[in-house]
Amino acid sequence: MELSSKAVHERSLSRKNRNKKYLTPLSQKSSEDIWRILLQINIRF
Repeated sequence: MELSSKAVHERSLSRKNRNKKYLTPLSQKSSEDIWRILLQINIRF
């Protein structure tokens, strides 16, 4: 149980770091717009 939750946490951390890498050059506003678009795409699927 503890191991799996740790793995999930690390996976989410690496995902955050990857997203940070892509979003860093963008302004906060445009990154928020990108997240809104991604959410809309996810909702559609």
